[in-house]
Amino acid sequence: MPNLPQRVLDNGPWSISKIGVIEKCSKAFDYKYGPNKIKEVDTREESRVGVAVHKALELVLADNDQKMSFLMATDEGELTTDEIDQVQAFWDQVTRFKKRMDNWKRGNGVLPQNVFLERKWGLSVDFKKTEFFGNGVFFRGVVDYGLRTAKNDMVIIDHKSGGQKPLKYYENQFKGYALLALARYPDIEGVQTAINFIADDVLEWGGYVTAEVIRNEYQPWLLDHLIKSTVGLDSPPKPLKNWSCNWCGYRSLCPLFGGATRGAEEAR
Repeated sequence: MPNLPQRVLDNGPWSISKIGVIEKCSKAFDYKYGPNKIKEVDTREESRVGVAVHKALELVLADNDQKMSFLMATDEGELTTDEIDQVQAFWDQVTRFKKRMDNWKRGNGVLPQNVFLERKWGLSVDFKKTEFFGNGVFFRGVVDYGLRTAKNDMVIIDHKSGGQKPLKYYENQFKGYALLALARYPDIEGVQTAINFIADDVLEWGGYVTAEVIRNEYQPWLLDHLIKSTVGLDSPPKPLKNWSCNWCGYRSLCPLFGGATRGAEEAR
């Protein structure tokens, strides 16, 4: 086992999003992942709509009827009428993406058994595959859309319903997917990642990385990244105001925004 600080071992399993929380604010991390964790209290409309769009797209990509897929996706989330209309506004983009990917699969020799939708993958501290909730899981993530090609490469596409951002913003996420894919399928040649910006109808491809690069560069990177990013766990949780506050699910509890500490504790 790698020589990791106890804070890294005690607070797993990790994910790229979980690492991002502790990097930005140890108080938010405590609310979300601490021993007395609580459910997020400030859910945003964009988030609820995004979850429903993801679900509809997942169902359509699984070859379900598109009308039924959208109905099922919007029935699940207690959405308002306006939010349902916002989900329906993605109809044409979902139609085009499905057609595009059907053609892509045929052109790249992707067999039905090599299509992976909303798969929850995990790996151990020595980078062996584990179940998402299994014993020994150290790092994990959810793959929106995975495709294993005839050339034995794994393609992983992540769906984003929000505005388009530069691919550099997703570098760590891409690395996490590559690590999970190689742990799950150690015989693959490499991993190709991409972002499906659903609203903009754009599929933007990241770089291709070989299995050798994933083993020799990404594996040590993850451990080093965790060591550096979790330093805040060695001190009591402290709120830190930054850009991420606008999206924080605990803003109304945070003392920096008028939240009552006592009320926050009682809410737990």
